[in-house]
Amino acid sequence: VYEYRKGATENGEKIAEQTAAVGQFTLPGGSYVVRAHFKDSKADLVIPIAAGQSLKYTLNMYAGYVKLSALKPKKQKTQAEALNWQILRQRPNAPGIYELVASSAKPGPTMMLREGRYLAVARLGAKLWGSEPIVITAGQTTSKQINLKEGVGAPEVAAAN
Repeated sequence: VYEYRKGATENGEKIAEQTAAVGQFTLPGGSYVVRAHFKDSKADLVIPIAAGQSLKYTLNMYAGYVKLSALKPKKQKTQAEALNWQILRQRPNAPGIYELVASSAKPGPTMMLREGRYLAVARLGAKLWGSEPIVITAGQTTSKQINLKEGVGAPEVAAAN
């Protein structure tokens, strides 16, 4: 639970924290951001609370899954190789850097992500990489195969918050 700062859910001071499927907090009157994390998905909910008020909220993650796989040049399958996956926001920020949403070092991961549009990037060693746009729909599983290639042009990535 974070203190709400007008116009942005990320900037408030952390007030309370719990690691549980169902959380209960006692807070003074004010506005708060309740942030939930589950697997690679995150959801925020802004809640105004009056003094003495008792509220019950359900936070919907609006999440789906993506199953990822990669092929090396000449359509060779990647096995248990050192494959690194990055899920990025679909569009870069003003300086042209992509924001990292989630990552995995598994050869063929299934990742839970909040509903939206992303860019999946696979990297194998220092030379091979590939990327494909993905669309996540709540409650659905999407499969995406990425063809790896040699060369420059891989997206520049900023670390996740």
